[in-house]
Formats: sequence, structure tokens, C-alpha cells
Amino acid sequence: MIKKPLFLGLAAVAIAGVTLVILHRSAAGTIGERTVSTAPARIEPDYAAIVIPPNCAPMNFTIAEKGAGYFVDLHGSRGGSIGIESRSGDISIPVGKWRRLLSANRGATVMIDIFAETGEKTWTRFRPIVDTVARDSIDDYLVYRLIPPLYTLYGKMGIYERTLSTFAERPLWLNRMSDDNCMNCHTFRNNDPDYMVAHMRGGAGNGTLVVQAGHAFKVNTATPFNTPAGFPAWHPDGNLIAFSVNTVRQFFHAVGDNREGFDKGSKIIVYSIPANTVTSTPALADRAFLITEPEWSPDGRYLYYCRAPQYPADSIAAYYTKIFYDLMRIPYDAVQDTWGAPETILSHEKTGLSFSFPRISPDGRFLLCCAMPWGAFPVFRPGGDICLLDLRSMRYRKLDVNTGAPESFPSWSSRGGWIVFSSKRIDGICARPYFSRVDSNGNASKPFLLPQRDPHFYESFLKTYNLPEFIKKPVGLSPRALVRAFYDNKHSRNAQLDTKLAAVVAARQSEKPAAVPGGGGAGEPWGKQGGGGTAH
Repeated sequence: MIKKPLFLGLAAVAIAGVTLVILHRSAAGTIGERTVSTAPARIEPDYAAIVIPPNCAPMNFTIAEKGAGYFVDLHGSRGGSIGIESRSGDISIPVGKWRRLLSANRGATVMIDIFAETGEKTWTRFRPIVDTVARDSIDDYLVYRLIPPLYTLYGKMGIYERTLSTFAERPLWLNRMSDDNCMNCHTFRNNDPDYMVAHMRGGAGNGTLVVQAGHAFKVNTATPFNTPAGFPAWHPDGNLIAFSVNTVRQFFHAVGDNREGFDKGSKIIVYSIPANTVTSTPALADRAFLITEPEWSPDGRYLYYCRAPQYPADSIAAYYTKIFYDLMRIPYDAVQDTWGAPETILSHEKTGLSFSFPRISPDGRFLLCCAMPWGAFPVFRPGGDICLLDLRSMRYRKLDVNTGAPESFPSWSSRGGWIVFSSKRIDGICARPYFSRVDSNGNASKPFLLPQRDPHFYESFLKTYNLPEFIKKPVGLSPRALVRAFYDNKHSRNAQLDTKLAAVVAARQSEKPAAVPGGGGAGEPWGKQGGGGTAH
């Protein structure tokens, strides 16, 4: 334990008005003279050698070194200091002092000096941990879905909003509010919570919740051409949403990896909010391929997506390791509502990898995606990595944020510079959110875990953080308002087919030939295919 006489003696010689911080720094200098370690102390979570957003919540941690007592001195290269005593090794940093320390050292370094009482009257001073405080802030809010891991079907789940500068968390939607259904595939337009979409399924209120310019309504995206849609992506104009329509299934291994998620059939549709219509093009609905996970470029001129050849329907158990998704894109003219010819951006034949979840930086320079040995569901895939593609040079590489554990669901902050992704690196079971600073050359800093008030939080919180996404401000609508809009049948919508697509579907249903509207494609592009389910 920390010896009171030592601190009392130091206090006795201190003149009136000396602050607690100065007293702590004097104590640190005294006890640090006993022994010095050449290695830094191990702390959990690992917040060593990271880049910290200047508006980040306190990074509370526990010291994983043996000791009867501990003293921590956090101090910045440009001034400011916080002294903390602990008997247990748990370090809780005062919010106000932490904010002042980061503010004073923006663009500079903060050091963590750790002292442990390792013997009778013997203290060990560990090599300081040095972190960098970034100049640019991170978006102050993060939205994610919390779900049980592994085999549960729905269970208790919800979509939550976390304030990153504090520990405040609030639910945006709990499935107990809507028949215990499954909620999935939430996303925002340009990190703006006034434009939000989330899909609900499995309850009495099946449908897609859309928030446009702060106005919420429900739409049934199913039409004679497609079943309900998931995996949404907002067009930058705020009037179009691309969805993939997927039939996702799972199977379980008797030994080894716990389960596999696979897609039996998928295509991409585009929903127009003003027209309340669904449209597509043959290249995005070719039944010879699995076509999924759309992502618009920031200028709206390209739709990126993932595509794999369709496999024999009755052979998934023998075939699942041979499903490889290429990263594709197709030009789109929003004014003329016309599509160009698709092109392959990253090929599995050249890389030996399968790609999923493309996410483009706000300036259009970089594309994040998941790369894995096979398939489209990185959350199930050990060896799945976060990759970065430079859209100027078209060179890609694995970011220095990967561990070999499943890494998934990357997302950019609203101004770029910061990314968040889910990782199972702690235990291989639950995915947690990690953050990293990406510089103008595409280099990523060491990722750090979402801070919690209790440094032992993740030891007992057994839920997965699914689809973490930054937003620039809090969601303006209350949970009650969102639920009310979702169950307001009077104002809910049933999406209709656009005129050209409706004519094609009608012709196929009557077995009469019809001209195919714009774009290219091969195989059997039109007809009802896929379902709205997704695996996580």
C-alpha cells in the first residue's frame, strides 16, 4: 500500500497554496528514485503508444503489474499534470483534468508515468508510456447495435448512441419496443443523423425505417421484383438509397470455427424516396452472381459493391470456401438515371482474397474494406483484415491495425482522418469498437479500444458491438418518436416498381419477351430473388 507518512512528510514541507498536482509530482520524484524498470508497465486496456483524439473520454485503465500500491502521473510535454493514487491498480481519471490536459497538449505528447510498490519500502518506476494527442477531433457520437454473440436468434438487442467525449450511452431503439424483432443494417448519409435508415424484421412491424431531413416514416421495400432489402447506402443527394437484397443462411461446424454465414442469392436495388419506387439495372441483378453491400462514392457518380459467382444451390457445405467476392463499381448518372458498365476494382484472382463492406473516405481518396480468405462475413472469419485502397493510385494494402482475429465493419468519421471498426481480438467471441487515426498518406495509428468508465468493463460485458458508425450530432428523434413513426400505418409506404422495371417484370411473369432497361449484364438478370435477412 502507499505509505501515508511519505505523503504526509512531503505535505509538511510544502508551503501554503501548493496544489495537489505539485504534491503528487514531488511524491513521484521521491518514490521513483528507488528502482527503475527498462520496460513500460502493462496496462489494460492497452492505451500505450496510441494517437488520442483531443475530445476523447478519459482512458481509464488498470495496471497489470504486481504491487501493494500504485501511483500514476499523467503529464503533457506542453504542461499539465494529473496525479492518481491507487491501492488496486485501477486508474480512474477525473474528466475535467483529463480534458484540460488534452487541450493543453493538442498536437503534442502526453506521458503516463507509473510507479508500483513492489517490496517493503521499494518502489519501481516503469518506463513512461508516451501517447500523442491529435490536432483534429473525432466525431463526438458513435452509433452501434448491441447483440448477443454466437448462436442466439434475436434475444435482447438494441441500437445505441454513445457520446465519445464522455461515457454517456443511450438507446435509440430497443427490440422490446417492437415485438422483439431483429433490427439491423442502420446507416446514415454523410454521418448526418437527420438522414438515417434501419431495417426491422421478424415482428409484426416488418419494414424499413427511414429518416429523411428529420422526418421519419416506414417503407416496405418488397415488390414483385424483390423481397425486403438490407445493407443500405445513402446517395449523397439524400433522395436515393441503394440496398442489397440477400438470402443469408448459416451452418455450424462440429469442430473448429463455430459457424459460417453465406449468401444464397443477392442483388442490388435503388429506392427513390420522392418517387417511392424501386429500380435496378441488369448488371446489379444478374442471377449468375451474388451482388451485395453497396457503397456510393462521395460525389454520387459511382456505386461500389461486392460480387461473387453464384454457386450450385445444393453444395454449400463443400463449396463455401470457394466463394470469393470481387470489389466492383459501376458509374451512375443521377440526372439522367442511367448506369454505365461495371468494372472490377479488386479481383480475388489477383489477390487471393474475398472482399466485403467497402467504405469510402469523405474526400473520396481512400476506400476501406474487409479482406478475408473467403466469403462475405468477416465477423465470422479469423484472418479477416481491414484493408485500404488508394483510389488515386489504385494500390491496396492491409492496414497496420489487424491482429489475425476477425476484424470487420470499418467506418470513416465525417471529416475523414479517424476510423472505427469492430474486432474480436480480446476473446475471439465478442466484437468491440476500436479507433485509429489515418493520416493523409493512408498510414494508420495503433488502434485503441472504446474507453469505459470501469476499466474492467469488457471482462463481463458479453455483447458484440455491431456496425459502429460515427455521427456528427445526436439523433434528434426520440425512441418514442421513431417507434411511433414505424407503427404509423396511415403514413407508411409500400414501394412500387419504376415504370421500366415494372414492364420487364410483367413481361417475364407472362413469359413474353421485353426490352431490358439500360445497363449491361448477362445470365438471368430479372425476377424475384433473395430475401431480407442478414447474418452478423
